[in-house]
Amino acid sequence: MIKGLTQQQIADRMGQKQPNVSAWLSGRRIPHQDNLEKLAEVMGMDADQLLALLHRRRRKRTQG
Repeated sequence: MIKGLTQQQIADRMGQKQPNVSAWLSGRRIPHQDNLEKLAEVMGMDADQLLALLHRRRRKRTQG
């Protein structure tokens, strides 16, 4: 949960499916630019900040 929202709530606000949001937030996948911007808006952060966060999660996931 981020900013008090569940993945389903984030997905609903974005018009996406929850598995997509889960994959983005866990670092399994990086969203395309349009979804990155929507996700950043929902999460109340800058797209660059969000992208950096997602890349850190992705590196952490692969270094596991």
